[in-house]
Amino acid sequence: MSAHHPPSPQTISLVTAGHDKMYGVSHYAVMRVRTRKLIGTGVLLVFLAVYAWIAVIVGAGRITLAPHWAQFAYFLAAGLLWVLPACLLIRWMQRPN
Repeated sequence: MSAHHPPSPQTISLVTAGHDKMYGVSHYAVMRVRTRKLIGTGVLLVFLAVYAWIAVIVGAGRITLAPHWAQFAYFLAAGLLWVLPACLLIRWMQRPN
């Protein structure tokens, strides 16, 4: 007797309207690339606006009293730190159906 494994995303995307009840899922269960790109673009724009706002608030605050090397380190880190979450989001957006 074999254990029942849920269908993979590839299997779900191949399921037709007549077979979706067999797997207990709808053939609309997988988000299409176009929808992911729309959602991801909105999330990325909001994230970047909030991130830039916070970076500016911190950069205009107490960091101005810090030594020049600390200011340089902060602005270098703040200027590059947004790339990691953006890359992860873009990778999610580009994932095939």
